[in-house]
Parts: sequence; C-alpha cells; structure tokens
Amino acid sequence: MCASEIIYNNVCDIGDDVYCVLIDESGDCAGKDKMAFLIRYVDNEGLVNEIFMGIVHVREINAKSLKEALK
Repeated sequence: MCASEIIYNNVCDIGDDVYCVLIDESGDCAGKDKMAFLIRYVDNEGLVNEIFMGIVHVREINAKSLKEALK
C-alpha cells in the first residue's frame, strides 16, 4: 500500500514532462532473474531526476518477458 502511494506521488510529480523508462536485468545468488526499473525525467528547473520504481521477478531475461513484466 505504501509503495503504491509513493509511486503514485512520483508519477504525479512528472505530470506532462517527457520521461524515459530504464530497465536493467540481473540475477541473484539463487539463480533467479530480476528486472529493476526506474524513470528518468527533466523537471521544470532543468534538473535530471531518477525515480527507482522497483524490482520484479521475471521468468527469462529477454525483451518479451521484460516487456510483459513492465505491464
């Protein structure tokens, strides 16, 4: 509940500004694949901001499974 509220507030801060989604993959010591994603945007003052959105377990590390996990 708290995480979704924080994400909601961060997305509201972006508003209509241009943003990009950055996705990176990695594995943990148990051999499970993970996907980390964040949002990068430039605010009204011209400062670059990055918001860490979360880490998600994925079945495979390929474009299709990462895209599905993002949805």
